[in-house]
Amino acid sequence: MYAKGGHFLLRPNLKNWQAGQKNAIVFNNFLSIGYLEPEIRIAFITLLRALLENKPNEAGKALLSMHYQEHDLENHHEAGLSLRSVEGESVSEKLWFCLERAWQGNLAIPLGITMAAESVLYLEHAMRRFDKEVDIPDALLRAIKKL
Repeated sequence: MYAKGGHFLLRPNLKNWQAGQKNAIVFNNFLSIGYLEPEIRIAFITLLRALLENKPNEAGKALLSMHYQEHDLENHHEAGLSLRSVEGESVSEKLWFCLERAWQGNLAIPLGITMAAESVLYLEHAMRRFDKEVDIPDALLRAIKKL
């Protein structure tokens, strides 16, 4: 095991990372989403978990839920989304694929979700810089399941 995660926050803070035994990476703050409202945090974590567990239908439901939290049912401007599969190799590629499909389907996605997706991309780059063999999807899923 190359990395050990603490609690799940969104916005990486590299000063909290340290080298452990046998050069393992130890980090206390995995991600940091402190700027998001609690409902949006829950929605983002739901979306991320669905992607990590390869459940595209659940990811689509999370995106639709975000849309309907922003708009009432009468004012949805013919929005729709169908996710049968999610393309991409990394977590951030899958996340951005879903967001792009949502925007193409006229879904309203909160700005904080886009910021959180950028944080995931930043986290992937930072972790790969430390260790190219780290299993980021598995580490993220384990951190989410600790909630």
